[in-house]
Amino acid sequence: MTLNQISVFLENRTGELSAITRLLSENGVDLRALNIAETSDYGIIRFISNDQRKAAAILSAEDYVISVTPVSAVAVPDRPGGLSGLLALMADAGLNVGYMYSVFSESAGKAIMIMRVEDPEKLDALLASHPEYRMDEFC
Repeated sequence: MTLNQISVFLENRTGELSAITRLLSENGVDLRALNIAETSDYGIIRFISNDQRKAAAILSAEDYVISVTPVSAVAVPDRPGGLSGLLALMADAGLNVGYMYSVFSESAGKAIMIMRVEDPEKLDALLASHPEYRMDEFC
């Protein structure tokens, strides 16, 4: 399932993450998945929320530098080898993973992974023939 992820670029200093989460919370935006990457000078917060359009508008209005990127949510069987099987299918189909993070939630015995691939539509088509990895909804 293809979703839009918001990335926020900000200085790596105390209180920045708190300010963003407070701003979103005060405006009724609920975070569903979150990943933080950092260097000594800046950080990138990647997230999926219950209302991506609203979150993007709020952050843009407050002059945060954001980007919106299509990512895929995939349900992976929550057992040893579940992720390995998915990645093997993707490799065989020529799909490269740019980055990936997990969501601390599970649905019907499946872990949820968020991944950035070059061709989300190709991944959706591949997963259509492998229902064990398909997600029908997220958020």
